[in-house]
Amino acid sequence: SGYEMSQVFLDMLLYNYEWTGDLSMMKAILPRLHRVIEAENRLYDSDNDFLYTNKLNYFITDAHWFYGGPCPEASAYMYRAFRALAAVLKKLKRPCTAYEERREGIRKAMNGVLWLQRKGHFAQYKDVLGLQRIHEEAELSAIYHPIEFGVTDMFQSYQQLRYVETHMDSCRWGDGLIYWSS
Repeated sequence: SGYEMSQVFLDMLLYNYEWTGDLSMMKAILPRLHRVIEAENRLYDSDNDFLYTNKLNYFITDAHWFYGGPCPEASAYMYRAFRALAAVLKKLKRPCTAYEERREGIRKAMNGVLWLQRKGHFAQYKDVLGLQRIHEEAELSAIYHPIEFGVTDMFQSYQQLRYVETHMDSCRWGDGLIYWSS
């Protein structure tokens, strides 16, 4: 119950490491990070399809959760975690192949299941209850998390930002930044 912020916590730790370069800290907490990763896989990718579900894990999720449906936000968070932890393991001269394979599996699954080629953005999520339809209208977090965490290539990033510019009425561009109107 409540918020599940392990993905955000992993992200914060990894940004701290990337900023400070404190490899000794990462070495000390690595066993716990492995356990967090195992729990995330078990709880939010229980079917092992490389796509993760949200459970109140980002800023605007107070009013919704996708009931086990795969989505780009959680999947992007985990992509970033596997990418960064593989880099840490390489620096520590430890095996990292499993993390690299998992990272690439996430990218392929996101592009194969959630990427809407004709619209140029990720779907918000895939419903796993009832009709199992793809919910195509994306929130901003489905746009910026995959870009920020390196899931998208340059053209996909452009397409996603173009979608924001042309389809999200509450956003407008100015001075290279996006502003939200109320």
